[in-house]
Amino acid sequence: MESENKPVSMVLKKQELTSADRRQLELHQRQQSREEISRMMEPFRLDGGELAAMRLVDGNAVNTELGNSVRSLRQQILGKLGSRNGVIMVAGMVADGGASFVARNLAAALALDESRSSLLMDCDVSGGGDDALKIVSPDLPGLTDYLVDGRLMEADVIYPSGVPRMRLIPRGTQKSMEGEQFSSVRMQELLEATARRYPDRYLVVDVPPLKTSADASMLARYCDLIVLVVPYGKVMPTEIEQAIDTLGEERILGIVFNKEPRVPLIRP
Repeated sequence: MESENKPVSMVLKKQELTSADRRQLELHQRQQSREEISRMMEPFRLDGGELAAMRLVDGNAVNTELGNSVRSLRQQILGKLGSRNGVIMVAGMVADGGASFVARNLAAALALDESRSSLLMDCDVSGGGDDALKIVSPDLPGLTDYLVDGRLMEADVIYPSGVPRMRLIPRGTQKSMEGEQFSSVRMQELLEATARRYPDRYLVVDVPPLKTSADASMLARYCDLIVLVVPYGKVMPTEIEQAIDTLGEERILGIVFNKEPRVPLIRP
């Protein structure tokens, strides 16, 4: 990481900054970040029909059920994180429970603000869920390729999504990985680098279902907030309580009850 390569004197100087100087530095870095975000190139953009086909929130559509729900979730996240950005994990309890749907719409909602950007990372290498919006060719490298091939750089696996200021890392071409790749130093460095590149970037991590994989528990340690997605009528309350205990209650932002007979609710 860049910070690890800085001379000791530079690190000491940063630590010796007064609170006023530190605040000024943060403001300068944030201004630079917003200028970089404003210059982000968009090779293509999804139109309203394409967004609807992908069940993706449309920034031009107001007062829709989906739009209002994800905006509410976005505001909870921004309120919790305050002035800093963060890594938000979206964890489904079971397969096909809607976690990928929530993750991609949350990433899109975070990017609606022109001063912010988001990155959706598809960590569901089990093959469940939606494969990163199906925007990226399955033959191109993604997360699994990056973790097993030390020659790949971060930029080699980050792609435009068709949504302004939203980028994605697809799951990749490797169908299986040997060892605990999600707990590796390389995975940790990727999470830190992609989330911290812009102070105004929010990283949304879509993980495998909790009931079928231990990967979510490994990734939870690197995340600031966790959103649990529970399909209505398919998970017992005791299973939800166990998941909260496993992931760490202090990180749980709330629970999204998906596929309810009535309007989905976001419950803190």
